[in-house]
Parts: sequence; structure tokens; C-alpha cells
Amino acid sequence: MVTNDTSISWLMLNDRVARIAGGLRDEGIEPGDRVCVLMLNRPEFLEIHYATAWAGAILVPLNFRFAAAELRDAIRKTNSQLLIADPFFAETVRQVCQEIDTLRVIWTGGEDMPQADRYERLLEADAIEDLSTGQDQSVAGIFFTGGTTGSPRGVAISSASLRVEFLELRQALEFDRSSIYVHMMPMFHLADFGMGSALTLAAGTHCFLEQFTPQACLDLIRRYRPTHLCLVPTMVSMVLDEAQAQASSGGSAMDLLSSVKMIVYGAAPMTPALIERLQEVVPGVKLRQFYGMTELAGACVTLAPEDHDPAPDKVHRMRSIGQSMATSEVKIVREDGSTCKADEAGEILVRGPLVMLGYWEDPEGTAAVLKNGWMHTGDVGSIDLDGFIKIHDRTKDMIISGGENIYSLEVENALARHPKVLQCALVGLPDEKWGERAHAVVVVRSPDVQDSLSKDFETHCRGLIAGYKIPRSWTIRSEPLPLSGVGKVQKQKLRAEIIANAG
Repeated sequence: MVTNDTSISWLMLNDRVARIAGGLRDEGIEPGDRVCVLMLNRPEFLEIHYATAWAGAILVPLNFRFAAAELRDAIRKTNSQLLIADPFFAETVRQVCQEIDTLRVIWTGGEDMPQADRYERLLEADAIEDLSTGQDQSVAGIFFTGGTTGSPRGVAISSASLRVEFLELRQALEFDRSSIYVHMMPMFHLADFGMGSALTLAAGTHCFLEQFTPQACLDLIRRYRPTHLCLVPTMVSMVLDEAQAQASSGGSAMDLLSSVKMIVYGAAPMTPALIERLQEVVPGVKLRQFYGMTELAGACVTLAPEDHDPAPDKVHRMRSIGQSMATSEVKIVREDGSTCKADEAGEILVRGPLVMLGYWEDPEGTAAVLKNGWMHTGDVGSIDLDGFIKIHDRTKDMIISGGENIYSLEVENALARHPKVLQCALVGLPDEKWGERAHAVVVVRSPDVQDSLSKDFETHCRGLIAGYKIPRSWTIRSEPLPLSGVGKVQKQKLRAEIIANAG
């Protein structure tokens, strides 16, 4: 691992992990216990990832965009007694601890934090033997994902699932000892978690970007000359803009990005225009798209570099998400469960070793999506005769904004708690910067105070849900929302009305 002021070899990391695991045992962590982590992208996150497994415990990476209420819910659901936290989130953690007074917090730094609760104390412990069981069906991690039921769900992933995912990714990303990977996507997310672990299998080099900005990204590229980046398409565009802006005052955008051999992306398609622009600035760079979900330990479908080809006879592949990975079986089914024909749209189902064990302590939720070994993704897609999969529609009521999943019901539940809200609905609208943005339509009880309500609603939501889930635009009205014959909000009709009214 390399950071601004230090370099840690694999031998050193192995020793640190063994001692941190000993420190966790000294803190009372027993095999099977859950250890929560709330942290920006830092080397300590990687150490805790491996040390938790070494101690035989279960890692629970927390989404640092969660509001305090969501963090409390995740900690309570997993019955976690220990949280290793970044001082950057000190105020949020204090809010969490006000209602969970049994939670023990270890801080990874910060001059204002008590010395007795500092991360360095874990490193003072004696190293212990590796207690990871290695059993295929043992729970290795619990990763929280946006919930269609209104609150985040803990996805229990087995050791076997993670091991298969890491091996798949190592091969797909062509990692070797010379590879340098930037932890740029949040490390709590399975996308980065999987790629970072695949790099470890190849004994490559880890470097870390705490928070993404185009300038910070380019500064890191200058310093460490990484070979692999993982970005959502919006971020790719922002980096290219910044690189070309800097090149205009001297140097070359091509030279600046010349170390990059592969760019990995997902969450949204990359347009042919963006691909063409990227290949002009970074000739020869390989592009690889992944599709997956937390319930599948990360990626299960990939669009290979050779399929990013704009040739007329191949361009249809670029419009797909790719083909299923070696250990995943994908099929498309109709509502009655029968298998669709080639190019016929239906629900995407996946089975194989990547499928989760289930939602943590939620057998009903698990049974609703896991049937006869198949994970029902809720996404609508089709498969052509060559096995290329196309997404037709995303999970019902889910919005993807800047690569983040936003479940409508979760936001609607938060909005509905405001005393002036009579009805509400969240829809996704096209957005040049974010690809899609969350737009709230709110029916209020008092139509005479509409002008000031959007700011009031934003403030209300901020205490209940993560900032990225808060609607970016609003329609406040007094007339009821359009309903179907069975009383459901007709979101497609509502969305069309908003777009039409916008001109």
C-alpha cells in the first residue's frame, strides 16, 4: 500500500493484520461477532477488512452517506458491539451513540479522540493465529443495500461467494504484480471491495483517494501512475474535462493519463461519444463494464474490452451490459416463470456461487427474491442469441443517480413523515451531469405555502436519509397524484407530465 507519506509491503501488512486481529480479540470480539466500519477510503480500511476475517469475525462496512438514523438501524440489525470509525464522521457517530450506548467506538485518528479509543492501540496487541474458518457457507461480510421495503437491508455474503468473485475479477481485470489500483469508489461498496481484493490476490499495489474530485483524481494519477481505475461514466467525463483543461495550460492530457491501462465502469452505460472521446485522449486504454448487485457479491455480467467496438456489425454489443461471467448463469423469465425467447424482455434471474446467503435475519425478504436457487433481480432485460444481455428497465422504483442506487419507497417514507405532506412520489428524471436525478412530487395539505416548502422538505429529509437520496428537484402541488385502477401511483404518467411541462 502507498499513501502520501508511507509505503507498506505485503510482509508488513501481514504482520499488522495479525496484530490488529489480536487487538480485536482483546476488545472482546469473538468468532462470528460483527465489526462495523465507517470510514473514507484509507489504508486502515484494507487492514480492518483482513484483520476482521483473521479474527474469525464478520465485517460490516457501513455506507458513509447514511444518515445517523440509517446507521443506527444497520448497527442494531447486525447486533454489532464495535464500530471502527473515521474522525471525519465524529458528529454522526456521536448521534448514533446517543441511542446505542453499548456501542464501543475505536477511532482511526484525530487529536480530539481519547487515546484509549485509538486505532493504534489495536496494533500494540500480540499477533494471533489466523482464525478465519474458510468454510464455504460461513458469513464473511454483511453489506447494506438500499431496500425496496423502505430501509437498508443487510446482505449476508459467504466466504465462498467472495472467493469466487475475487478470482473472477482478478482474471477479468488482468491484475498482476505490476498493477496499481486506485480505491476511488467508496470502499464500503462491493464494487471496490471486490476489485481491491482481486488486486491483493495478484499482489499488486493499493493506493487510496479519500473523496473523489477530478482535481484530486488527477493529482493522485500524477503521483502514483496507476494502471487501473474504477469510475462511473459521470466521473469519467469529469476527469477528462479536468485533464483537458489542465493540458490547455501546458502538457498533454494524453501524457497525464498514459499509465492507465484499464478503466472499469458500471451502474450506467457509457455512451459511444464518451467512449470515442476517452479513446482519443487515452489511446489503447481498455474498457470493461460490469453489471451486478450486492445480493450477487458484486459483478455477474461483464462487457469485455473487445466488445467496446463501434463497428456497425458490432455496435449492438456496446449497447448491452455484456455476457454472464464464467461462474454465473443468467436467464430471462416471463411473469409466469417460463423462460423468454432470444431478445424477449423479462425479469433477469441469476444463479451460481455468487448468490448471497440471504438478507441478514430477514427470512421473508430472502424468500421473496431467492427461489429455487435463482436470484430474482427485479431488473427487466433480454438476451440475444450470442448471450449479450440488454437492460430494458431498472429495478422497479429505483433511480440510479451518479452511480448510486436510490429506492423510491425509502425516500417517500421519509417525506411522508413531514406533517404538511399528504401524498408523495419519487421519480427519476434525465440529468446531464448525473445521468438521472431524483425528483419528488409532493401533494401538500396547505397549498398556500408551497413556495418555501422545498427547502423545508430537504431539511426534514436530511435527518432521516443519506444526502445523495434527497431529491434534487421538486414539484409541489395540491391536486392528487394519478392513480391506477388498483390505487397505485402511476409514476410513468407522472414522469411524462413533468417532462412535458418542463418543455
